[in-house]
Amino acid sequence: MRNVTYYNYGNFSLYPNPSSSIISIKSDYNGHMDLEIIPLYKSSKILEFKITADEKVDIQDLPKGDYLVRVKIGEDVVLESRLIKNE
Repeated sequence: MRNVTYYNYGNFSLYPNPSSSIISIKSDYNGHMDLEIIPLYKSSKILEFKITADEKVDIQDLPKGDYLVRVKIGEDVVLESRLIKNE
C-alpha cells in the first residue's frame, strides 16, 4: 500500500513509520482532521481521533501489526497510508 493524497488541501504524510509509541500527520493544512486507525488483519475496532497537523497520537496500546491510517477533512479522504506498529 502506498501513501495516497487527494484533493487540494496540500501534502500529508504519516511519521514515524514504523512506530512503537507515537505517530503524527505532517501537513501544511492548519485545520482539524479526522484520523482513523484501521486494523488490516485483526478484528479489532477502528480507533478515531480529531487532530491537527503534527499533533502526536499515542499508539502504544495497539497490538503489533499492520494498520491502515486514513485522514479525512470533512468527507474528503486526504491521506491513506499503511502503518507498521512495532512492539
